[in-house]
Amino acid sequence: MLITGTNGEVILKIRKELERNFELSYLGEPKKFLGMKIEQDVDGQVLVLHQKDFVESLVQKYQFGKERKVATPMVLSEASEGNSNIFGYEKYSFREIIGKLLFLTTMTRLDIAYAVNVLARNQSSPGVQEWMKLKRVLNYLRGTKQLGLTYRGKESGIKAYVDASFALDKVDRKSTTGFLVKLFGDTLMWKNKKQGCVSTSSAEAEYVALASVCKEVMAIQGVYCRAMPESIGKPIIYEDNEAALTSAKSSEMGKLRHIDVCYH
Repeated sequence: MLITGTNGEVILKIRKELERNFELSYLGEPKKFLGMKIEQDVDGQVLVLHQKDFVESLVQKYQFGKERKVATPMVLSEASEGNSNIFGYEKYSFREIIGKLLFLTTMTRLDIAYAVNVLARNQSSPGVQEWMKLKRVLNYLRGTKQLGLTYRGKESGIKAYVDASFALDKVDRKSTTGFLVKLFGDTLMWKNKKQGCVSTSSAEAEYVALASVCKEVMAIQGVYCRAMPESIGKPIIYEDNEAALTSAKSSEMGKLRHIDVCYH
């Protein structure tokens, strides 16, 4: 159990109350929690979360031929990277590796979220190309083991960044939503998910993504307001599609009226 707060006396009171009812062992300042390493600089007021040990064990366990570090977890080109230097993948479970990578993206590594999301769509029957893409993600992690989340709390309010890829999936033509939410300037949550409907324009895809991030921001704002007495102010959401922004500000949906009920 991890107890956090800004008031040491209240934390001590809670701990003693728990000790009266349960058998507990006090371990002091947290160093690791749910697979994440916790590093604190009390004087500098900085908190760092990372999973370097988990990444090291992951890349050591799953190896496919000659390994090399790469700068990105995924390439946009559909061209093959070649499969002459990949072998032994048959002895591994594609689904097992994806499960470990999903855990990693959920906790601290949002930089591989999209690549893992795409790979997870083919985990039932992966081909050689899927294994090559998976190998690239592992090679990327091999060179970025130390990356994680840093919290300083130097800014104010909630800020969110949202985007969508229009009809990027060539099979079902569905778009993908991606967004990042920050609280006090620090990353709080992120999501990368294929949209549930087929958008007929980039404006529609962006609007669906905008609706998704708005729901998450409202939920975060509600939790904060219940926990903290001071006002957090109005959240700021960054969206780059003018047509989607115009529709969001208007009560008339026009050409987007077919998504009015679910997303407006």
